[in-house]
Amino acid sequence: MPELAKVKELLKYLKLNESAAKLEEILRNAAIKNNTPLEVIETLLACESQSRREKGRIKRTKAAAFPYQETLESFDFNRKGFRGITKLHIKQLSELTWLESAFNIMFLGPPGLGKTRLSIGLGIKAIDAGYNVSFVTLE
Repeated sequence: MPELAKVKELLKYLKLNESAAKLEEILRNAAIKNNTPLEVIETLLACESQSRREKGRIKRTKAAAFPYQETLESFDFNRKGFRGITKLHIKQLSELTWLESAFNIMFLGPPGLGKTRLSIGLGIKAIDAGYNVSFVTLE
C-alpha cells in the first residue's frame, strides 16, 4: 500500500476526515513552498480545526431554530420610529459579557421595532462565539 494511502487511512481512522480529503492538495502546496514537515502538520491540523469549527457553527445555527437569519451589522438604527436602544447598547450586548455572567435580556415594545431582528443578531454572535442558542418567542 503506497504511503499516501496509508496516511489517508490513518487520518480517517483518527476521524480527521477533512485533513484526509485535503491531504494531497496540502502536500502539493507544501512541495511548491518547500514547507518543513512541521509546517505540513500545522497546515493539516489547521484545516481540520477550521472545518470542525464551521461544522459546529452550522449545527448550532440549525439547532437555534431562528425564523430567519439577520446580523446586527445589517440592522438600521436610523429608521423612522426606532428609538430607545442605541447602537452603543447593541455593541455592548454583542460583546456577550451578559452571557458569561448568566444574565438574561428581554426586548419589549410594540410590533415592528426590530426586537426579533436584534435577538437573532445577538444569537448569531453567540453562536459564532461557540455558545449554544435556542430561539423562542414569549407567546
